[in-house]
Amino acid sequence: QDKITELTAFRQNVWCLMNLCRGKLRPDLNKIKPALPSLNDLLTSSDNECLADACWALMFITNGHSSGIK
Repeated sequence: QDKITELTAFRQNVWCLMNLCRGKLRPDLNKIKPALPSLNDLLTSSDNECLADACWALMFITNGHSSGIK
């Protein structure tokens, strides 16, 4: 039961981070930078839901921000 609760909380956190990066009013890149190492780590997640949300978050961050792609 605890592992299910942990995974659910983890998924909700990744989903929240992804949604913070989407939409027309995205946060400033400097405010997102602290989350980039975590998003990078999520790219190797074995949980498909977390992996998908991490990929979406990175796409939203880089979409329309040529200065954010290095």
